[in-house]
Amino acid sequence: MDDDALAAVAQELEEQSVPKEGVVFQQDVSAESFYMIYGGSVRIVRKQDGKEYQLAVLVKYDYFGEMALVSKRRRSATVTALQDTSLLV
Repeated sequence: MDDDALAAVAQELEEQSVPKEGVVFQQDVSAESFYMIYGGSVRIVRKQDGKEYQLAVLVKYDYFGEMALVSKRRRSATVTALQDTSLLV
């Protein structure tokens, strides 16, 4: 997205601050929102068969949470802030 498109989308979203190690959402909960990273970074982890698998590390301008929202399924992973993070929700 260019800056103008991002600004237009941002006007429709709310800013949410998540402290370092704060959980954005847990695996297996209902999906209610989509997230864009405005500042900071997050780690996406899935627990399966008693083990934890890191799926991704996302940074500023990345987005997440759309898959469960669009497919109307529960969250497939847990998202945690790696540092103080600002999200557009």
